[in-house]
Amino acid sequence: EVRRLYETEILPLQDASLAMADEAYRAGKLSISEVLIAQRNVALARAGWVEAQRESALAIAELERAVGRPIARIVNPDENPAPDQTQDEN
Repeated sequence: EVRRLYETEILPLQDASLAMADEAYRAGKLSISEVLIAQRNVALARAGWVEAQRESALAIAELERAVGRPIARIVNPDENPAPDQTQDEN
């Protein structure tokens, strides 16, 4: 899933890249423009993650609309009973 790829790979790599660029700048090994590029890359990665979150939410909403009920009730029907269902212990 794209969202998980952002969370586990892309964002951590971009954050690490920015931290290294900042450290190299402070040591006089990089210019400020290279740090700004790293900051831009982090911002772009975060924007991509937000877009992936949005697409995931839209896909879930579309699926729920198609099946006529929340996905949670399909995946875990015992944990999320429908409001009109009563559980009889007799």
